[in-house]
Amino acid sequence: MLNPIIFTLLFSFLFILMLSKKNPIDLFFLAFNFMGLYSLPLALGGLPGNHYIPSEEIEPFLYVFFSFALFFIVCTSFFYELKIKPVFNQPKNRIQVLTPISLADKFFFHSLSFLFFSVLAFYLFTKGGGEVTKGDVLKNGGIKLVLLETIAIIMVSFSCIRMSKLYIYLSYFCLIIVFYLFGVRSVIVISGLVVVFFHLNKKKSINIYIVTFYFIAALLSLFVIVILKPVYGFILGNESDFLLFFSNVTSGEGLLSGVEFFMTQHIFNSVVMNDFIIPWWEVPLSLMSISPIPTELLGFRTSLFNDLFQPALYPNVPYGMAYNPWAEAYSWGRSLGLVIYLILFLLVICISQSFIDKKPNSVFIPLIMIIAIFTVFYIQRNSLGSYLGYIRNYIYLYTLMIIFSQAASKCFIKRRL
Repeated sequence: MLNPIIFTLLFSFLFILMLSKKNPIDLFFLAFNFMGLYSLPLALGGLPGNHYIPSEEIEPFLYVFFSFALFFIVCTSFFYELKIKPVFNQPKNRIQVLTPISLADKFFFHSLSFLFFSVLAFYLFTKGGGEVTKGDVLKNGGIKLVLLETIAIIMVSFSCIRMSKLYIYLSYFCLIIVFYLFGVRSVIVISGLVVVFFHLNKKKSINIYIVTFYFIAALLSLFVIVILKPVYGFILGNESDFLLFFSNVTSGEGLLSGVEFFMTQHIFNSVVMNDFIIPWWEVPLSLMSISPIPTELLGFRTSLFNDLFQPALYPNVPYGMAYNPWAEAYSWGRSLGLVIYLILFLLVICISQSFIDKKPNSVFIPLIMIIAIFTVFYIQRNSLGSYLGYIRNYIYLYTLMIIFSQAASKCFIKRRL
């Protein structure tokens, strides 16, 4: 029980250090806390199991890695605060509200809205029946689901920064539609984090009351996110998911075994415990996921790491498991692989925060914020290939819509003249 206690004390000390910064709420702060959230099983000293996955004790190596990773995030955060951030003449260049909304902005948002409802109409007219599980819904959604989810999150990020009430209400309405139709919790989580980060990152200082409020709100939100899946199963008419969840509530271990950050750490723990190895070519192959060409046409899927580890480590699990980037890094490179992934992880955060601080009025700020939130949070339950596959959708769609809106606004102005 010594390791969990030491790890908890270390995390608490580092958390206090993060709060001591002049402007504590930035991407480094989010990265630190989400890394801490996904390492929660280490503080509890074990990983609960279920019908398919046995309970496990935490491997000592995980304590070493997560302690080092959290410490490295704090050090990088202070380096950025003291050495890099002053170059941008902070806090003058904080994210600012862009007013008035330009013609290009209107073309951008209205075009996105038209595309969203066009895809939605096509889905509703072509979808089949007999969808009784979330898997059925996602399978039938296909590329239409990807488009709707991507557009909805871009709309929220864009409207949040432009601070238009009409845009905000419409983008939230689109979010609700996507969740109701597909039960995809990621649209709620990613969009919510973008909104919260946008408002907190603008503040010059944070007091203890704000931290306490958002901490309580985060705990409540976490509970809501956990129960959204069985609730959506109930909406589909699959009462078994709903009843199973509430039966698990009476058993702490049963409830925890279904929580995502416990499941993902099962993967890392099992990889270390079994000394699991994957070929080195998995990494360059995963890098191709950023390509606009669908990976299926290249002969592999973005779920490549899952396809390699699940049959070997969890052959009896009948459903697709999530990923773990640190398990992937350890599988092909051991400690060196973990260091490389951690450096790249912090490099993306540093570049994103620098862009937000240096160019708060850039048209690409909404895209940068989405990529940043995916990096600090969503990567914790993904592999390199799946992470690049997700952000690829946002990069290409957002860039194309920016080019179109800029060109359309210039043509409109020329015709008016």
